[in-house]
Amino acid sequence: MARKYYNRALLLLMVWVTGFTVAAQSASQGASTRMIVTGVVVNASEMKEPVVGAQVRLKGTDKVVITDLDGRFKIEAQLGDTLSVKHIGCDELEVAVDAQQLRISIYNFVSGLCCGDNLPRGVFGIVRSEDKKPLQGVTVTALPSGNCDITNSIGYFNITKKDGDKSLRIEHPAYKTIQGRINGNCYEIWLERNIVTGVVLSAEDGEPVIGAHICAKGTKNGTASDFDGKFSISVTDGTVLTVSFPGLKPQDIVADSRQPMKVVLENDENDPFTGLISCPQPISVIRMDSLDFVLPESEFLIAQQHIDILKGDYYKLKNIEICRAKYLLNREIDKRKNNVSIYGNPALDLSSYARQYLGFKHNGHRLVFINLTEKNIWSDGFDDFDKHLKTLIIRDAPQLNVRAIIDLDTEGFVYFSLGY
Repeated sequence: MARKYYNRALLLLMVWVTGFTVAAQSASQGASTRMIVTGVVVNASEMKEPVVGAQVRLKGTDKVVITDLDGRFKIEAQLGDTLSVKHIGCDELEVAVDAQQLRISIYNFVSGLCCGDNLPRGVFGIVRSEDKKPLQGVTVTALPSGNCDITNSIGYFNITKKDGDKSLRIEHPAYKTIQGRINGNCYEIWLERNIVTGVVLSAEDGEPVIGAHICAKGTKNGTASDFDGKFSISVTDGTVLTVSFPGLKPQDIVADSRQPMKVVLENDENDPFTGLISCPQPISVIRMDSLDFVLPESEFLIAQQHIDILKGDYYKLKNIEICRAKYLLNREIDKRKNNVSIYGNPALDLSSYARQYLGFKHNGHRLVFINLTEKNIWSDGFDDFDKHLKTLIIRDAPQLNVRAIIDLDTEGFVYFSLGY
């Protein structure tokens, strides 16, 4: 029966959807300070074309401005005020003026008047995402009564409207919250994802943290920082995000989509690269383990006497740099796996090799020398495997499988060899 109402409603709904973006800059930091709010009203189609002649009114006043040929406007307001945006053929929308510069895109909901003996009472309709798919789990609330409903698998909702209800508020954890005036009894509502962006850096050296986990607290909605430490996640503003990385102290931040967020993680001496939280991982998360050995300067000086390509001065590697080099090595081997063959094996599995790291600088670049040895061969021949791997294996013996030099500043390989 719900689908029947839904199909009838869609026949009467309008297809134009309007959104707008507001950018506000405060002249000072006081809560009652007047400021010039600037913005643009755009069509909610994929082209996001500017809407000319839209009315932007400061709610509760007669102050109204009209968008220009580029869909832009300027209006004086103060923190806590509400702007009402209206255009011919589109329902009126409301947006709160925030203290900081705003980058808000709110998609219009389009109302219609549905008549018929078998139509449900109250307010009903469909909620969609910007890619036109129905959204389940969206809370639609009539205000001020507070009557609400949650959309089902086809995005359908039905609310009992009380006398005095004037607007609908539409909320979903991963989408921007919108509110608009009730002008009919059936609706098609479009929501835009609320994208929070940022970068995760190490407090030790200011370098980007690769593979840091960013999760909405108490949920499985998560992501990981990329090779530049950058991330993006779809959550509503105000959501608490937990940012963590093995070996660094986790940090809780409050999501804010209005500007890129900067998260700086400090070293955690009590967590030596152990333990990962459970979150989706869009990239491979690299960490140090028991087969990673960072060699001291004395080994670098010895190695320089036997390996011509180690030119430059010793550089003490930081934990983040080691993880970064290891990530690049993994990625390079994945690229070469069709061509990499070690003693008949079709591909190189890093989990079965000990990895020795030396850092050095040459021509202003940070370089990492990585020496890989098959752990089973060496452990069979030495009583103290860990102690032996703290020294560099210099000779090109059959046990040597891979050597590489990685430039951390260019993210490229200066040298890559499979031994013999």
